[in-house]
Amino acid sequence: MILGKIALRRLFHKRWASAFVKGFILTLIGIVIAVLFFPGNVGIVSVFLSSLAIMPAARQMISIRAILSGREKRITGAGASITELSLARQTITPLQLLRENRVVFEVYSFLFLGMIACFATAFLFLPVETVQVLFKEQLSIGTTGAATGVLGTLSFFLSNNFYVLLVSFVIAVLFAEGAILIVAWNSAYWASVIVLLARTSPAFGGDNPFVTTLLIFLSILPHLFLEMLAYLSAIIAGSFLSIAVVKEKLWGHRFRNIVVDVGIIVVWAGIVLIIAAFLETFVAPESYRLLFGL
Repeated sequence: MILGKIALRRLFHKRWASAFVKGFILTLIGIVIAVLFFPGNVGIVSVFLSSLAIMPAARQMISIRAILSGREKRITGAGASITELSLARQTITPLQLLRENRVVFEVYSFLFLGMIACFATAFLFLPVETVQVLFKEQLSIGTTGAATGVLGTLSFFLSNNFYVLLVSFVIAVLFAEGAILIVAWNSAYWASVIVLLARTSPAFGGDNPFVTTLLIFLSILPHLFLEMLAYLSAIIAGSFLSIAVVKEKLWGHRFRNIVVDVGIIVVWAGIVLIIAAFLETFVAPESYRLLFGL
């Protein structure tokens, strides 16, 4: 697959910049193809196509991290740092598991930001009527629905976030690289939320609507970052549980240790999501009001 080869070849060169650009470009290509050939389902098909293009690189990244996990030891001294590799996998703690997979966090995070930037650009600069028709799936979920009052809003955010966390974990267990679909769908969702807020803002429609959209993005960035951190943690935990089921002796000593580590990571991700929900409920609206003088 041509797009997959392009992403695979360049994804690890200056990882953060490359991941952001690839996320933007492959999402843009997915949107264009979806508009041309699947005009009735652009929102869903564009997410699927962009995810499909990224999956080969995601598969290689996950496989490499699975091989190296527990075998790397960083040695620093005299102003230099080297990584020592061991043929035998050592005991690994949940904290080590997350730290050793910082590459996965970095690449997925900047893919996510690149995809958000692309979807937000499409939502922002296309005519409103066109966006409502082409991206009806994303726009339909960019609301708290029937949630009323502070407690109702908090309850909505908690239930929605934990549902996404569960889906991220399950998909990672069953289809390790398929978790990129969760990243893509969340990018489309958040782009819809950001642009909906921008379009309804009293500051929208000025000389530079892009600035309004960027300010709104900054106002929700704290809880958005925590949510993505939690989902990526669940994806990593699910991926390693999937590998353990395939390669380790079921209910053997190492398998039980991995299950415990995965459980600790998922619980930690849940705590992060609770903090994110409180920020989304109490801090984000205040940030929005401060930015726009409301």
